[in-house]
Amino acid sequence: MIRNYLNQYKKTPLTVRAALAYTICSILQRSLSIIAVILFTRMLTTEEYGQVSVYGSWQGIMTVFITLQVPYGTFSTAMLKYEDRRNQYTSCAQFFCVMMGGIAVAVITIFRTCFSQVFELPYFIIVFMIAEIVANAIILCWFARERFEYKYRSVVTFTVVQSMIGLLLMFLFVICSKERGYAKIVGNSLNSIIFGSIVLAFSFYIGKKIFVWEFLKYIIKFNLPLLPYYLSQIIFNSSDRIMISNLKSTSDAGIYSIAFSLGMLMNFILTAVLNAYQPWFFYRIKDGTAAQHKKNTTWIALGMAILVIGLITATPEIIGIMAGEKYRGAIWAVPPIAISLYVQYCTNIFLYLDFYHEIKVYMNIATISAAVINVILNWIFIPYVGFVGAAYTTLVSYIVFEIISFISYKKICKQYEYKEDVFEIKKLFLIQLVVMMLGLVLMLLYKSFTIRLMLIVAGILVVYFCRKTIIDVFKKIKTSGSNVL
Repeated sequence: MIRNYLNQYKKTPLTVRAALAYTICSILQRSLSIIAVILFTRMLTTEEYGQVSVYGSWQGIMTVFITLQVPYGTFSTAMLKYEDRRNQYTSCAQFFCVMMGGIAVAVITIFRTCFSQVFELPYFIIVFMIAEIVANAIILCWFARERFEYKYRSVVTFTVVQSMIGLLLMFLFVICSKERGYAKIVGNSLNSIIFGSIVLAFSFYIGKKIFVWEFLKYIIKFNLPLLPYYLSQIIFNSSDRIMISNLKSTSDAGIYSIAFSLGMLMNFILTAVLNAYQPWFFYRIKDGTAAQHKKNTTWIALGMAILVIGLITATPEIIGIMAGEKYRGAIWAVPPIAISLYVQYCTNIFLYLDFYHEIKVYMNIATISAAVINVILNWIFIPYVGFVGAAYTTLVSYIVFEIISFISYKKICKQYEYKEDVFEIKKLFLIQLVVMMLGLVLMLLYKSFTIRLMLIVAGILVVYFCRKTIIDVFKKIKTSGSNVL
């Protein structure tokens, strides 16, 4: 029996195995994150948890300036451009992040008083933040390199081990400190720094290069014009918590952070699937067969929609288990944030052509517009509606981002004379409409556990009775990926 399963697994297309491995890894990683939330929401006050949340928001913004988001979209393009020098490019990209981190520490040290006041964080915490940013960038560059060739075993093993040790370090630091919010931050930072140092040494060993002017010029030329895109994206993902902390309280920021974490619960799965899907999709664009596999994108979207609806349905119970009664108010912010996840999925795939064809102007317009709208709406609604208002401004911002990204997608299709859409546009938007309607209806049923339980049971029964159809669908997806690489 076990041997048969192993044989079937070995015959499975590499892309399917990679996606499955990354999904399982994300589930394990997210499970550890849930354990961490359950643990630390009970060990930290809402104000201390707010400190951690605000730290994370500033970290996201600083990451853009320090790393120029080198490990992300443009990295896949570089893996195609420098196909015969991938190891060298990876080590040079990592060295670039180290160099930028050193510059950032120097600037922070000179203007330490100013930065401490703006960030509302001690100087030593800001230094830890920069070190963690650099370490994470180093790890993510290596991940991107491995994922591009579907070397998923090393990535999965590394991720699980790092997550487990990180949880242990944070727990030890918190129980041994009176400043528990900062202790959790330092424990997590040290974990990233340790593992980042190991990856850096390994990458330098196999890459043999730490500075190649051709690579450095490419990184700056490609990523610097995208700075508004990445910064705007981070702002409308992170500004909510910073503005809630300033316009309301650090405690409210902590409660919103729980809602945001739960609403984005499936983000790890989405990211894992897209990390496996993007290289495959780039190859399909290259060989001109992307449109022939457009159903794959739709089925992934449908799977994400089911997960989002399930999450929204069980939100009150999950919040109760994860964080306890003091975070109960977070349940009303989860549905719009969770719906944003599906919108984010559509936005990401629409931008694939921008990244592939190295077109930056549309991405910058999309993110800047969304970020400006998000900040303005937050400024208007947070003082009156509180953190729940911030959740809805997040959804509105993502929809604006998606609309502009879709316009960009259509323009690029026309510019490069694509004969047909590479995605099933109508189906993607129809699924999104259903998710929005169901999400808002389910929110009205939060006080009725019985009705929601009946809906969950009904959903499980539908899946059970349609299992043959579902299996056939997965077989089609599996077959469509059999000729990858």
